Amino acid sequence: MMIFSETGSLNQPEIAIANRIRKRREALGLSRKSVAESSGIHLSSVTRWERRGVPAYMSRSTDVRRLERALKVSAGWVFSTEHPAEGDEPQISPEASLQARLRTAGDRARMRRETLGIARNHLALRLEVRDVTLRQWENAGVPHSLGADKIDAWEKALQVEPGWLMGKDPAAPSVSLQPLQAGPAAANRTAAQVILEAGRILALATPKTAERNAALFAARYGVNGGGRTLATVASEYGITESRACQILGAMRKRASELPAEFAGTFDLLDATAKQHLPCTPEHLETALRPQLGEGLLIEDAWRFAMDILEKPLLSLETHLYDDSAVAPVENERTAIVRQMAQSMITAVGAAHVGVLMGYAIELGWSIEAVGSIREVIQKGQGFEWLDRRERKNPEWFWYGESLRNNPVIVALRRVSSVADAPIVADVAMGAVERIRELRLSREERCATQYPVPPWFVTTAILARAGFLAGAPGRYRPATPLDPKSELTEQEYRLYSAFKRYGPTMSWETLAADLVDTGEMNEMTLRGLLSRSPIVVTQSLGVYTLRGASPCAAPAESMAA
Repeated sequence: MMIFSETGSLNQPEIAIANRIRKRREALGLSRKSVAESSGIHLSSVTRWERRGVPAYMSRSTDVRRLERALKVSAGWVFSTEHPAEGDEPQISPEASLQARLRTAGDRARMRRETLGIARNHLALRLEVRDVTLRQWENAGVPHSLGADKIDAWEKALQVEPGWLMGKDPAAPSVSLQPLQAGPAAANRTAAQVILEAGRILALATPKTAERNAALFAARYGVNGGGRTLATVASEYGITESRACQILGAMRKRASELPAEFAGTFDLLDATAKQHLPCTPEHLETALRPQLGEGLLIEDAWRFAMDILEKPLLSLETHLYDDSAVAPVENERTAIVRQMAQSMITAVGAAHVGVLMGYAIELGWSIEAVGSIREVIQKGQGFEWLDRRERKNPEWFWYGESLRNNPVIVALRRVSSVADAPIVADVAMGAVERIRELRLSREERCATQYPVPPWFVTTAILARAGFLAGAPGRYRPATPLDPKSELTEQEYRLYSAFKRYGPTMSWETLAADLVDTGEMNEMTLRGLLSRSPIVVTQSLGVYTLRGASPCAAPAESMAA
């Protein structure tokens, strides 16, 4: 069987066509979506053509003519023999949105790699990331949270100057901060005012989103927060909780550049607390209110001092960790931990204690709170460890099969509903990998922070799945599953085509049966064949129903 890599199947003319289309669209100031809408071509087709080029067999296609009209060029322009000038790469405009800059960075990294003739999987090994991860970075854009070490390694592998990937001048000075004006007002600032000012200063590094980031920072540390969780605050600004964590993490890294006099406000706060402790929480709250500022909690001030100023306020810490004071906070943390665990299970099938601890550290939790996560997760309904029994400190776990959105369960239920033979381990893992890859590509946190569980964890889940029977490595449904209820509507149409023609079909037969008859459009069919767990690519343009018996009669399309 011949295997074609994604980059290996491209040739230089196709790369040139892809670059020409993208550069023309960018020169006109058009988005891919606007080109798709004006031409009547599906957005995924425009995206694919900009990344992989237009196949030669489409030279007479009406879609190509419509694309040329949308780009305001003459007929035949897409396949013309003119080549762009050497070194003509996408430029990152400072005026572009952050998302556009990150996407352009991915495009130029891909073009540079292709120019050097480096295989993507070889580059992924050098960067110590998965091939599918690097593909997503090149196609969807560089993650905003990508560390400086990884960017530096990427630039070295591509043989470019430091700062090239993100379009930065290597000699450009860092953003200068406006120092706090000295004077009588500085000494009389409340803790809330210092937090507001710190947020404004740290947000100067991102001019286009400075106002939003400063407000997010202030709310995170209790100013104008109104007792809301970070997820709630983030949603009000139209971003995910994980994106908010990334923004706050980047701001915290620059905290050492804040004016030194900020610490004085918190020294005074701690000294005042020492004069009143021990006392009731209500009395201390009243005594510190003038120095805290309106609406700021003692815990908020303590957390800001720890996270940003790296100043432990021991008097406040002793007060905060009285059992009667932290019970409501612990209840909220329990809910957050379980929500984090379920989000990870929904993405990859199982959750990992270390990942949850890392997320809690991002949220600014204390060491004690982070250390309690292992105990908290074990109190959830249906909890089970998935690690090998001999491991002393297990890390992987789940909350049972009841979480029906688990990708392992979803994949195997779909395959079991269409399989007519026992499902061997490789077939099962292939189906699971397709669902995981789809979900990991959808969410920012999934793509950057959720590791894929090792083989033995997935096997442990399959061994616990109540709908499966049979020996390990030869799975079958305990009771028959109805494909119509297990599959999506489009998957069921695809499955019906396999039932009509046999377990193995060519692209031409599938397209004639489903696309030409109007049952689904071409892009939907291509998406199903590349992402659905019930299909496996046997060779280029030939597809097999996953789990089909090897003794099944040959397909009509193959017999013809």
